[in-house]
Amino acid sequence: GALQALGDMRRAKELAARAVELAPENAGYRRLLGLVYRDAGLGANAKRELEMALRLDPQDTEAKAALRGL
Repeated sequence: GALQALGDMRRAKELAARAVELAPENAGYRRLLGLVYRDAGLGANAKRELEMALRLDPQDTEAKAALRGL
């Protein structure tokens, strides 16, 4: 149910944030964290992470599309 989904979202955020912490220069991790933030309704955080992903990898089409959708 909704509570399960909320717990899953929280866990996804924790894991993605930890991945970024361990490898801050990894564009894919930044994109993933941005997408998790977007899905959690945290637009400002999503924008920050997606923009960082694009700085690290300007060819990241998924990050570009996600940013346009914010």
